[in-house]
Amino acid sequence: MTNIILDDTQRRVLESFSKLENTESFPDNWDRDFQREILSMLVKDNYFVIQAVDMIMPEYFVDKVHKDICKIVFDYFRQYLLLPPKHVIVHEINTQITDAKKRSVYLSELKTLCDFYHPGVEGRDYLLDNIFNFAQAQRMKYAFSECLDIMRSKGIRNTQTWDEVKTALREALLFERNFDEGLDYFGTYEERYKQMLDEEDGKERFITGFPSIDSNIKGGGLSYGEIGAVIAPSGVGKSLFLTNVARSNMRRGKKVLYISLEMKQEKIAERMDSILTGIDYSDLYQNRTQVFAKFKEFMESREDKDLLRIKEFPAASADINTIRAYFSQISLRNFRPDLVVVDYIGEMRDYVGIPTHESRGKIVRDLRRFATEEQVCVFTAMQPNRSGKEAAKLGYIDEQHFGDSAAQIRPLDACWSLNQNSIEEDLGLMRCWAVKIRDGKSRFWVFLQRDPRNLQFQEIDKATYGSSMSKHKESKGIKQSKNLGAEEFDMEKFQPTKLQNGVPEV
Repeated sequence: MTNIILDDTQRRVLESFSKLENTESFPDNWDRDFQREILSMLVKDNYFVIQAVDMIMPEYFVDKVHKDICKIVFDYFRQYLLLPPKHVIVHEINTQITDAKKRSVYLSELKTLCDFYHPGVEGRDYLLDNIFNFAQAQRMKYAFSECLDIMRSKGIRNTQTWDEVKTALREALLFERNFDEGLDYFGTYEERYKQMLDEEDGKERFITGFPSIDSNIKGGGLSYGEIGAVIAPSGVGKSLFLTNVARSNMRRGKKVLYISLEMKQEKIAERMDSILTGIDYSDLYQNRTQVFAKFKEFMESREDKDLLRIKEFPAASADINTIRAYFSQISLRNFRPDLVVVDYIGEMRDYVGIPTHESRGKIVRDLRRFATEEQVCVFTAMQPNRSGKEAAKLGYIDEQHFGDSAAQIRPLDACWSLNQNSIEEDLGLMRCWAVKIRDGKSRFWVFLQRDPRNLQFQEIDKATYGSSMSKHKESKGIKQSKNLGAEEFDMEKFQPTKLQNGVPEV
């Protein structure tokens, strides 16, 4: 390596870095309220802590009360890998601060911080961007000091000196917010084509479990970073559809996180018991010995036996931040899902201050973004508007049945609607319409049947569907009418290309 000799000016610049302190408070233009906003996120937002814990030091805060509260939060998080509840912070303050007047100030400030918190992805990201820029400057400053120490101790004519200097600077420059470097086009072509083969084999795909649906998606299913949704009126079977999707992917060795916003997690588990084992849902306890045997049989052939987490959040209590935080927590505890099922959009907490339809569209975009950032596949469900409920009986739910909520459809990579009238409900039949497949074929019918005993969905062909309908009509004495009513759906008269507002022309 060529020897490098510094002139007097360069030497004085380097020496100036040695006068910098090891730590520095936040900039002067980050006033007390701005620092309060940062700390309020640290106190209330688990995902924010995960992102910020390696960027922030308690000493950065100007106020000593803020420094101490930050330290309490970080100490607890590093030990237990989750956000400390408020009562834990209160307990630590009461334990650590012996002076009653000082303790009162700490507790009052903690209350202020909790009141200061306003959830929202945009607010969090704005703060993280500012903190990242500050932390990056700090790291570069420390790196320069380290480089100077290396040069002083080992000499500037030593080859090893400059290798260590390069390493110190490289590590500082690589500091980032978990963003990858993008695709190296020419450096990855062999790997990309191997991945194409894996996708062709369906190894890294997430399926619905219904052959006619999956075969019309390129690669046989959705990929990491994509989101699919099923749309249906209440009572048709959105949640059961999602539970069957979870079962189909677990059978392929995929790890599934099922987030329930409508039903208790124990009830979702019971549904899964029946769907997974094929044992009658109403007789699970009586047949528990068979259930346990089926579980053992299912797990024996699988190296990874930890395939499913079911988490319940109360209705309208969870938003995208909640899901992100919980996902981060279980990932840190060594359960890294491949598939995340959110049951369902309508029960998530809406954004405050904007119309509901705008909020729902924003939630879907946030889930799509979450899938991309965390490299998981997401399946969810949603409901149509009033016109969609009628269309489900006579024709099919399509994009136009979302009205102002059409923004929910746009971020989706795949979308199917479940359509059912009263006769089909009696028979456990459904018409599934492929509303949208971004990377495949859309706008075709698939016929499904639900077994009322074990809650399993299976695909049936058009002939089986038609035969079941005809036999039921004959047994009930129903005659074919000229106009389709809510109780009838005639496949011979129904043509998907002849629709008016989603209802077939007759």
